[in-house]
Amino acid sequence: GGLAVALRRRRGLMLGLGLLMLPGLAEAKPRAKESPKSSTVALRYGPVTINDETMAEVYGTSDHEMLRFEYGLTSNFIEGTFGLGFYQELGSKLTADGDATDEHVMMTIWPINLDVVGRLDILREQPLVPFARVGVDAWLWNENWGSKLPDSTVPAEHVGGGKFGWHYGFGGMILLDSLDRKTADRVEANTGINDTFLVGEYRSTQMFSMLGLDLGSTEISIGLKLDF
Repeated sequence: GGLAVALRRRRGLMLGLGLLMLPGLAEAKPRAKESPKSSTVALRYGPVTINDETMAEVYGTSDHEMLRFEYGLTSNFIEGTFGLGFYQELGSKLTADGDATDEHVMMTIWPINLDVVGRLDILREQPLVPFARVGVDAWLWNENWGSKLPDSTVPAEHVGGGKFGWHYGFGGMILLDSLDRKTADRVEANTGINDTFLVGEYRSTQMFSMLGLDLGSTEISIGLKLDF
């Protein structure tokens, strides 16, 4: 009799625990399989240091930034991307003795690059995805000085060109979807965006030729990346 009572109580306890777990089991139901990603777009911004010593004398060595935009094809393990950058800095024209003058000079650079990126995105909803890249560059540059004002006695002048080189980089991507899974699911359903990342990268660029300006550089950038 005592054994029967104990068994009845145990069955009641198990039934009660089962009822309490039902909501949790419903929440633990596996989500629908996410659609495969095929494209990627990224926007990053951060400090850049250009190697050329003459540029350092004219434009200084601090507060130089590069804005970069990238678009390409992606998968969990490899990407092919096209990138376009923008850099612009104001400085003072120098005399033959190296002294600064009151005349301003401005450098504008448009780096264009093609990249192959390897990424280690193994797990579904992986919170941190490391990556590394290598690619080739064409840096288009233009430097102008003087004034375009009609009453100015200083004529406007400019010089420009292009430099070719290569680069490597590495960094990590932090998945932001996990911060608000329901919103991420709605965004994917409405726009097709699979994953949103906060991305940080270190990049080193070298020029093939050392003649003229040495636009080799190092960059640290941070931004957003969307896979869809």
